[in-house]
Amino acid sequence: MSDFINKHHGKVIEETIFWMEHEPVSAAERYRHSEYSYLILHYKDAVTELEAVAEESIMAKYSLGYCYYYGIGTMENRNKAQKLFQEFMEKMKEKAFAEEEKYRVAMCYGYGLGISADGKEALELFTSLENTHGGAAYEKAVAYQEGKWEIGKSKEKAGVFYLKAHELLYEGAILSLYEMDGRKGKEFPYYEEVKSAYSYLIGRYTLAARNQPCADAYMRLAKIYEEGFPGDDREGLDRFLEKAKKYYEKARGFAQEELP
Repeated sequence: MSDFINKHHGKVIEETIFWMEHEPVSAAERYRHSEYSYLILHYKDAVTELEAVAEESIMAKYSLGYCYYYGIGTMENRNKAQKLFQEFMEKMKEKAFAEEEKYRVAMCYGYGLGISADGKEALELFTSLENTHGGAAYEKAVAYQEGKWEIGKSKEKAGVFYLKAHELLYEGAILSLYEMDGRKGKEFPYYEEVKSAYSYLIGRYTLAARNQPCADAYMRLAKIYEEGFPGDDREGLDRFLEKAKKYYEKARGFAQEELP
């Protein structure tokens, strides 16, 4: 098991044990529990918890907005998401930023969430966090890969920041690096990490679909199988495509049941 998986899995276990021993009561505790639900991919539970605490927790407003914006655990609703992001940004004007707050403010500036996009401001905030926050390091990697926010394209620098994001436990960063790099299979220097990360994701998605079956859960599982195991041969990729078809079918079935 890779160092990333050990640390990420350890975080999940630590939070699970904590919530087995504690009942969330205060707004801060209920928000933290919603983040735990999100961590273990129980997105519907997370949305329900976020909706219940959003008026008491400014961080919950952002998290709920994120779920509505991308349709995570709920139907996509960009208008509702933008309203929540706007309320979040208005509150942020009134206080000093903690690390996670600064990251979320940077995301709002970077992607025009609840405020006019300002790439320069986003980049400054991400840069201030790049050594301690996996999400910030990941955004720097994407910026260098795409040359956005006037940072200038640099595949080499993007690779450095994808690795940094991976080391800071940003899930999926090593897979993004693999996709960008172009070298396939064992030619890629971190191929063992890629295999471990992909297998770990499949395991997490499978467990989430089993524990909380819904269209969203099976759609995630179908998509990762459709991508295929990194570096696999044609026969292996075809096997994964067959599994993807099965999960897409399950997702469609749940989607019909979930219609209002």
